[in-house]
Amino acid sequence: MRVLLLQSRCTHGYVNMVYDVAVVGGGISAASFVSRLNALKPDLKILVLDKAMRPGGRLGARTLNLATGVHEVDIGAAYLTASSEVLRTQVAQWLSHGLLREWTESLWVFDGAKRSESAKGPMRYAAKDGLRSLVVDFFSKFAVDAPEKIEYRSRTAIKSLDE
Repeated sequence: MRVLLLQSRCTHGYVNMVYDVAVVGGGISAASFVSRLNALKPDLKILVLDKAMRPGGRLGARTLNLATGVHEVDIGAAYLTASSEVLRTQVAQWLSHGLLREWTESLWVFDGAKRSESAKGPMRYAAKDGLRSLVVDFFSKFAVDAPEKIEYRSRTAIKSLDE
């Protein structure tokens, strides 16, 4: 059953586009969901609608032009941990592609003027170009691997899902 009919304006007027699934939002949860859904049901046509200029959701990043160069700075989550086997597998892929790096297993704890190292915890991973780059990687792969099945649209405002 088709669930969404979108009318898009193009140079030749309006084109009707039919999708099986519409995903609202372009963050890590949407990217993970679309990836899993595509693996389970590769015949579905999926549309991702995002209000932002690029994927990432709350994994926000800002580009800073400093004397030392141009740097992406996380303003959302600064690191991630991998507790499930599925996420550990994904982290291994990101590590092998150079998108992610091991950061630390322990953090400093401050209480007043005293600083102490915390007990070791899980490995924390950071991304050279900010965690948002991981979501961008997901959606980039969709554009290359399944352009006719998965479409990501940025700067899309949704006023209501009610007809």
